[in-house]
Amino acid sequence: MELIPVTNRLIGNRQIPTANARELHAFLQVKSKFAEWINRRINEYKFIENQDFISFSENSEKLQNGRPTKDYFISLNMAKELAMVERTDKGRQARQYFIDCERQLHELTIAHQTKAVSKNANWHLTQLINTLKTTVHNQQKAMDKIVSLHEQSLQLQALSLELLQRQALAKKSYRQAVLYDVDCVFDLVEQGYTNAQISEKLGLSTYAISRIKNHRYSLDNDTGRLSYH
Repeated sequence: MELIPVTNRLIGNRQIPTANARELHAFLQVKSKFAEWINRRINEYKFIENQDFISFSENSEKLQNGRPTKDYFISLNMAKELAMVERTDKGRQARQYFIDCERQLHELTIAHQTKAVSKNANWHLTQLINTLKTTVHNQQKAMDKIVSLHEQSLQLQALSLELLQRQALAKKSYRQAVLYDVDCVFDLVEQGYTNAQISEKLGLSTYAISRIKNHRYSLDNDTGRLSYH
């Protein structure tokens, strides 16, 4: 379910997935006005324009005191942090939503890259085979093409290995994010925080925190998700 639309925008020199800050503000049901809220959060957490977000003025009929409204597109990292610091159920829901969006985008990117490499490889192999058929009468030329095909095969194997490594890295990054939350739980316990206080800070349920504290959890190596027992 799409809670808040995620679209690619140019921030700095990169196209990255972003969310509309005004739509996030509405979803979080923040009591203060949008302009007050976003400016306070930017100053409080030192977010940087053209790195964490971009802003623009809406020149439509949406006017405030005769002036165009100002909107913001924010990175998913900034969106997760803004959601977390609200310390509400809506905030926790939004933070988990953005984490899931990041995971899905990682998987989609790898799938597209795999498909593109496979399509390109198949085209090259077809071309090489057709060329070999037309030069079969000349043994030396045929051997040259076979060598070329072998080299292409080695390159494809290398590309396949690289894609597998990138998939493993994406899974590792997600697992590291989960393990970071686990480490944070133990750090906050050592600092004397209660389960309720830790829940507010990390957006985890008190049930999950209790299981983590008592080492009654396990990490799925394939998905990177925690299960409690």
